[in-house]
Amino acid sequence: SEEIKAFHPAWSTFNFVRMELQMRVSSEYIVDDEELLRYFGKMCINRFHIENSIECATGLYLGMSTFDHSCSPDAFVRFRGRMAILRSPNVGQKYSDTMTVSYTDLHATTAKRRE
Repeated sequence: SEEIKAFHPAWSTFNFVRMELQMRVSSEYIVDDEELLRYFGKMCINRFHIENSIECATGLYLGMSTFDHSCSPDAFVRFRGRMAILRSPNVGQKYSDTMTVSYTDLHATTAKRRE
């Protein structure tokens, strides 16, 4: 929460989301700002960037979000439409809950990945 508050673009996005919810959702379903900020933070951490030749979107895949990050991952996530697919470049590697994925776009520049 403190990192989001200190990072202007994330804080601005959070405030936009909060205002949109207040305008569109009945007050009986609105949580307090601190709880909403925790949910927003979880969404920021666990979302996947989905891009193909037609569209670009963000998705929340709870099963995929359980994998830990590695700068040298042994698996990666690809998308077929809205379906998330876990793949490994290691031929014959079996699925394991200890597999890691990169939380960043491996095709991005080093500076962008570190950011």
